[in-house]
Amino acid sequence: MSEGTSLSHGNESKTKNKTRQNNGRSRNNGRHRPSKYKVSAIAEKKTNKKTAKPRDINSDYKVLEIFKLIRKFKPITINGIPVTTIVKQEEKRENEKEQEQEEQNKVINPEQSGNGKETNQKQAKGKIQNETLKRYITRIFTNQPNKPIYFSFMINPSDPDFPFDLESLKLSLCIPYTYPYNKESRPTIYILNDEIPKGFAANIELGFKRIVAMAMNNEVDEELELVSGKGLLSQLQTLDKYLEFFLKQKKRETIKFVKSKKKSTPQMSMLDTPSSSPAPTPMSISPSPSPSPVILDSRNQLIDEMINKLGPNVKLLKKNLTTKYKIILPVYNEHTTNTFKSVPPEIWNLHGSIELFLNIPFNYPESKLTISIPANFSEHLLAKHGDIRDLQAIKLIEQNVVCNFGNYKFRDVSLTFVMNWLTNYLGVFCLNEKEFNSTAVLLL
Repeated sequence: MSEGTSLSHGNESKTKNKTRQNNGRSRNNGRHRPSKYKVSAIAEKKTNKKTAKPRDINSDYKVLEIFKLIRKFKPITINGIPVTTIVKQEEKRENEKEQEQEEQNKVINPEQSGNGKETNQKQAKGKIQNETLKRYITRIFTNQPNKPIYFSFMINPSDPDFPFDLESLKLSLCIPYTYPYNKESRPTIYILNDEIPKGFAANIELGFKRIVAMAMNNEVDEELELVSGKGLLSQLQTLDKYLEFFLKQKKRETIKFVKSKKKSTPQMSMLDTPSSSPAPTPMSISPSPSPSPVILDSRNQLIDEMINKLGPNVKLLKKNLTTKYKIILPVYNEHTTNTFKSVPPEIWNLHGSIELFLNIPFNYPESKLTISIPANFSEHLLAKHGDIRDLQAIKLIEQNVVCNFGNYKFRDVSLTFVMNWLTNYLGVFCLNEKEFNSTAVLLL
């Protein structure tokens, strides 16, 4: 009995050991070789961890600033489109959604569809315009994240003792797409009031630049103090606070240009300039980067003449090897039958002037002049007078003016003459290269 008992216990222990080994293998196999279902579940879990959630445009700091701004100041246009038009379009979009919903409700519960429609109509009439504009602005930044946005406002001066007869300040606000993350991308304004002389309007625009510099770069201005923070709303509120201060500054006078008369031979007739300016004596220039005293003296005389003739329409921006001036030239609002005198863009005609940068080389008149047009000049005009969708066509015309100016050989080195010539034949300089080359021959 004892021997049989010991044998049976031995067999049982062997059987238990084999069972443990088999169970261990099955557990190990399960651990190292998961089923297809488990593999797919693990892969999906890993994928979900790596996939980032899409950024909510409504949480973007710039968008939040804009939402805060339009709650306080209701815009008149957005990207050149009237807000009234935008609201109608958005309401139409919402009504179409409601109609689709009503069609579904009719199938589910026909008795409640009529009451629902009446309620929705009352809600649509009482809907806050601000929420409608927020949806529209969100869609702009979603579809066009790398483009600036433009608003126009009419801001009533908040000071009850405001001394000027100004019902409201009308302005166009440009917000770069990299604002506020790039400190060089600063909001700018353009004054739209026709009753404010350009000299005073320029003071307001420059004052806003000072405000933005304080808000974005923490610059200290002893004469100004920001109102309630540093965002877009704060910047416009600060402008409102100091509007009287900016308007009381000395007016930046503008100059009147005289349009040339139509003659068989184009002639200059602006600003009492001499009928024929003496051409400088030809001279050789040393390869040294420093110009000769004769060249330098001639250049300085030409610059002084231009400043005296154009006066406040000329502003020095940079003075080094190449001197840079900002110049305002008039644009004549006319349509002519003259075959070689085309018309500048209508948007410039409506504004009445064009701004450009004139670059004068250190050895002028031996080296040629060049010009450029401010990047946001036409954008602001389109926000006031036109449709921002025309911007691409205007930009092409700006490129034509810059290139044609650089390639054209003016018959006189006088800077006053050059600016006068460009003013009188601006439409020709707007042509493309081929048309300009064939037309410019008639101007000589």
